[in-house]
Amino acid sequence: IVAEEVSMAMFAVGIDVSKVQNEICVLGSESTKELGRISLPNNPRGFDELLVWVNKLVQGQELLFCMESTGGYELELACYLSDNEQRVCVENPRRIKHFIMAKGMTNKTDRADAKAIASYALAMNPREWILKDKTRRQLAMLSRHLENLHTEVNRVQNRLERARQLPTLILSQLQAQLELIVNAHPNQLHFKLDLRGLRRVVVATEHELSRLWRQPLDA
Repeated sequence: IVAEEVSMAMFAVGIDVSKVQNEICVLGSESTKELGRISLPNNPRGFDELLVWVNKLVQGQELLFCMESTGGYELELACYLSDNEQRVCVENPRRIKHFIMAKGMTNKTDRADAKAIASYALAMNPREWILKDKTRRQLAMLSRHLENLHTEVNRVQNRLERARQLPTLILSQLQAQLELIVNAHPNQLHFKLDLRGLRRVVVATEHELSRLWRQPLDA
C-alpha cells in the first residue's frame, strides 16, 4: 500500500501524543521559531480545542499535522483530524528519532519532542496518513481487533492450563509432605495408614479432574 504525497506545508503542527495529554507545537516553514505551543487532553474536547487554537494561529494558511505512531494512542486524534479534512501524517517513531539525532536535537522532553516532530514535518514533507480513507481505516481497526482477540484467547487458554495443573500440584505437595512426616516417624502406624489413604485420594482426584476437563463447557 502506497501513501499519498502531500504538498509542502506553510505550517507544521507537531504533536507528541500520550495516553492522557498531547503536547503541540506549531512551526512556520520560513524559520524554526515556534509560532505557538499548547498542551491539551487526548480526548474529543481536546481535539476541538486544538483545531480552534491552530486556526486562530495560522488563519487559514497551508497546514500539516504530524505525529508518531504510538501503539494506538494517536489513532483517535488522527481520525478526528482526517474526518475534519485536515492533512495528517502518522510517522514511524524511528524515522523521527533518526531525524532528531541527525539534527543534534538531544533535549528529550515532551515539549521538545513536539517541536522536533514539527521540524521533521517541515523538512521531510512526509506522506499523508494512509488510513485517512475510512474503509481502509475500518479494515485496519478490524484487523487489530482480531489480533487482540487472538491474544486474549491465548491468555485464557494459558490460564486454563495452569488451573488444570494446580489441583494435582497441590495434592502432590501434600503427599510429599506426609511422606516426610511418615519417614520421620517410622514406628507410627497411623501415619502410614494416612499416607495410603491420601494416595487413594490423589489418584481418585486426578481421575475426576481428568474427566471434568474432557467435558464440554455446556455439559
